[in-house]
Amino acid sequence: MHPNRATIPLRVHPVKQGQGYRGDLDGLRAIAVVSVVAFHLDPKLLPGGFLGVDVFFVISGFLMTQKVVTGLEERRFNFADYLVRRARRIVPALLAWCFISLCVGVFMLGPDDLLDLAKSALTAVMFVSNVYFYANTGYFDADAASMPLLHTWSLGVEGQFYLLWPVLLVAGALFLKRRTSLGFAPWILAILVISFLYDLYLRSSDPQMAFFLPFSRLWEFGAGGLIAAGSGPIHAYLSSRSRIATTISRVCVAVLVSVILAFGWLSEHSALLSFVCVLATALLIAVGRYQDRHGNPLCFGPIRGLGIISYSLYLAHWPIIVFYHHYTGFERLRLSEQAVLLALILLAGALSWRFIETPFRSKPNGWLKPVLGVLATTGFGLTAVVIMMTSGLPGRLPVELRDLADRDVMWSWECPHPTNGLLSGKACVVGVPWTEARQRAILWGDSHALHYAPLIDLAARDSDVAVLVAYGCPAVVDNRIAARTIESRPEYSKECAADRAEILDLIANQGVDQLLLAAFWSSLPRHLHGPTEIPGGSDGLDLFRRALMAIVVEPSLSHTSIVFLGEVPRGEHNLLDCYRRVSARLLRRPCDLDVLALPRSVVDRLHGPTRNILASVGSSNDNVRFHDVDDLWCTEASCPTTLNGEFLYRDSHHIRRNLSDETKAELSGLLRLRDIFIPDRSNEP
Repeated sequence: MHPNRATIPLRVHPVKQGQGYRGDLDGLRAIAVVSVVAFHLDPKLLPGGFLGVDVFFVISGFLMTQKVVTGLEERRFNFADYLVRRARRIVPALLAWCFISLCVGVFMLGPDDLLDLAKSALTAVMFVSNVYFYANTGYFDADAASMPLLHTWSLGVEGQFYLLWPVLLVAGALFLKRRTSLGFAPWILAILVISFLYDLYLRSSDPQMAFFLPFSRLWEFGAGGLIAAGSGPIHAYLSSRSRIATTISRVCVAVLVSVILAFGWLSEHSALLSFVCVLATALLIAVGRYQDRHGNPLCFGPIRGLGIISYSLYLAHWPIIVFYHHYTGFERLRLSEQAVLLALILLAGALSWRFIETPFRSKPNGWLKPVLGVLATTGFGLTAVVIMMTSGLPGRLPVELRDLADRDVMWSWECPHPTNGLLSGKACVVGVPWTEARQRAILWGDSHALHYAPLIDLAARDSDVAVLVAYGCPAVVDNRIAARTIESRPEYSKECAADRAEILDLIANQGVDQLLLAAFWSSLPRHLHGPTEIPGGSDGLDLFRRALMAIVVEPSLSHTSIVFLGEVPRGEHNLLDCYRRVSARLLRRPCDLDVLALPRSVVDRLHGPTRNILASVGSSNDNVRFHDVDDLWCTEASCPTTLNGEFLYRDSHHIRRNLSDETKAELSGLLRLRDIFIPDRSNEP
């Protein structure tokens, strides 16, 4: 799951039936939590359900500004008491669900996923999980959809807001020398505008940062804060104009629901939709108390009931969905499964609200709650620390699966030679040292160049060849013919074009004899588009062919031998996950796939379109050839997934780099990687 479709912060504030209680706010919370749960059960149900994050940040901004400004006006604001109250609202249920997730994870998750869960749990209870996920949700990190506590990123943002906002408001009071509610409005408006502009900047330069970190979110909190600061004039205007308030409310509800429903079709305008969502929510908060309660659908009893327990529903829903996905191997949920999960989420949320959240809201009266709190905190802390100290409790797995315990370990491999500044980007020299080689080659590509590197190293040593592994971008992304959009890296295509220019310059100046190209070829056509087009606007296969031909006719490569290195066989499922489900004795639904072999028909279907183009372009020039791996790896019926008793795959399309030396040598020989190098004919008569 991409992070910008992650989860939302939900908060249940004290329910005091009487003066000051805002049932419409609980109604807003209910709309948001229903939207996000529906989105996570099936994104097609509500494409913009995740926009609830904006709704809840606005609500929190309104309520916290109201509390802080009132305290400052009356000169009785106590920062310590304010934080203790926030903690009593949030921490008990959060700690409980983090502990529950760790306990379930021990029985369901492999060591690498369990280690990630423990780290995220500790950062969650410290309210910095947004920073953790910002730093650890990348290409080779666990897929967002597999992280049971990913949803706590938003609580991290809220926790940081709770700390920062009173400081900013106190600074505003000192700077403006005003302590009235309306007097804070210019200060809050300035913060809102600065944060909004910063958010717009980050959306184009670093969307990950814009999504996860608090400073680009302050404008959403500030929108609610502005309503709280302007409550006096709002009251003066609307207190006798309930019909106007009702009209505004109905329009804003319609706009909010429309934005959530229409996001899938308008996703390229995400900033505008977020702004509309925040504006609609702020206006709903502004007019909510001036409507007839009985005529306001947000105050309808069942809707308010969902809003009251929304925080516990939020905490419960994502771990339940994710753990069930782990159980099934991330198969698409059937309608019946969605219904059962929804019922379980509602039950778990209600129980959490009744027995965890509600009892700990009030100050302790006696010894029971403090003792339970200490026991829960100690149990959680010890569990998380043990998991981290043991790197995910690998002893739970059979001995033969220990080498498959961690994705990072499976990818570990030490580059044998330094690059000595040959390239400014990511690079590694394999084979023999660059200055001592009979021939020089460059292996250029994405992560598939990296998974070939240990095998190429063996073949290159035998052939007295130095190979510079330049990894990061596939060669076909040149930003002239073909570009690729990666939301978390807006400058990706430009970076690839710069890398391309540097590599071609190195080939021209260093006397490089061969260029080996490797990539996740079969996935590229669906991601490629013209530099001035939106993704999906071109025929990806045609762009792929044209970009390959541009490499073949590149003038600086006229004296360089070019080899297209084919993909290793792949299937449609995560082979490692299936292999673990069969062999690891974890609590998972048995995998019905043959984990020891991939059907050749599936491999041919997935590889066929790009493999045909690679073969065609590879035969178009005497200086170019295609080294097809499928025919070497597979029989006519199947493609094995093990060699020498070792499982070969790290995931669905990468081979492990921590294979034994014997298996690496045998696999390199099986794929005839020595054949890709130009033979040494210096001693021939």
